[in-house]
Amino acid sequence: MEPTDERAALARALATLGVRDWHRAGRRGKGIKVAVLDSGLKDWSTARGKALPDGAVAKSFRKDENIESRDSQHGILCGEIIHHLAPDANLLLANWEPESPKAFLNAVRWAKEQGAKVISCSMIMPGWSDGEGCGPVHQELKDILGNDILFIASAGNTAQRHWGGTARPDAGRRHQWLPGVTINDVEPLSSERVSIEMTHSIDS
Repeated sequence: MEPTDERAALARALATLGVRDWHRAGRRGKGIKVAVLDSGLKDWSTARGKALPDGAVAKSFRKDENIESRDSQHGILCGEIIHHLAPDANLLLANWEPESPKAFLNAVRWAKEQGAKVISCSMIMPGWSDGEGCGPVHQELKDILGNDILFIASAGNTAQRHWGGTARPDAGRRHQWLPGVTINDVEPLSSERVSIEMTHSIDS
């Protein structure tokens, strides 16, 4: 997309959301800190002062403390959207050790300690949940946030990539995804590692 096309697309998106009216009314996020928790923060420092505000701060909660560990700018793009919506707000950026709820929760604690009032986390960690929106990680997150932080989590991106239901074993004790169908093909979206997570409960 050409730069002029990008600017036009941005202007249309902001107009659709009514952002200009907010800004004219003085609602530009001044005095507010927003934290973006994400694994894709590649080249974040070069984005500071451009796609991100000058005062953006980043911290890694990985074991290697590498804030740019993954070759992705997903978190930068999320931060850029927030910066367009609230240009006077400051941003905090953090990543964490993969598959470590403890490291993730430490990132949340840090964001709170830094004064974040809004936390954006467009990530998917289905194995950390009981599948019903609860579980120990959810409860600890709730305890950390308290009543004065708005936590925004993504939803819907993988709505067609989940299955839930009661086990239906065939004669060979293999689960049937559909009657008579015991194979569920998985196709990778890219060259990255494919992961499958399963959560189950056993009725007492």
